[in-house]
Amino acid sequence: MATSTETTVRQVIVDALRGVSSDLGFDETQGNIKDYLLEYEEPTLWANYLRASVGGKQVVRCVAAEVMASENWYGMGNKLKRTYQIAVVLYFAKGVRGEGINALIEAARVARGAIHQLNQTLSNTVDFASGATVLDVSEQGEIDSIPGSILVGRMEYVAEKVAPDF
Repeated sequence: MATSTETTVRQVIVDALRGVSSDLGFDETQGNIKDYLLEYEEPTLWANYLRASVGGKQVVRCVAAEVMASENWYGMGNKLKRTYQIAVVLYFAKGVRGEGINALIEAARVARGAIHQLNQTLSNTVDFASGATVLDVSEQGEIDSIPGSILVGRMEYVAEKVAPDF
């Protein structure tokens, strides 16, 4: 059984997303898949964080994963339960005539499929993971040096792991 930490769970998810980077529309093999969210990047670097090559053009497209955990210290039999809050966030240019939202919805479907392929144990890093929440989409205004609005889609999962030592 694999060690279970925020880092290991996040890496399994990031690797799964990178494995479908071409299905997410990215030109590069690894895609623009991040292991941290935009709000944790220096604001002067946001444009670099968000831009990716898609169809030979530089556009706003990024997929990121974040994993946080909490422990139940009142475990039974010298075991603790760690609960993971997992977020997969997609950043897409809004575009015109619905192209941005439609691309974001399709990418979210692809991302959910890649994570689903890890099965309910996320490649044996957890005991159980729940399915994704409904895709929640919001709009972020313009960011310096990036014209137009950005759509932000967020899906969340919960996973648990019980072990004597983390």
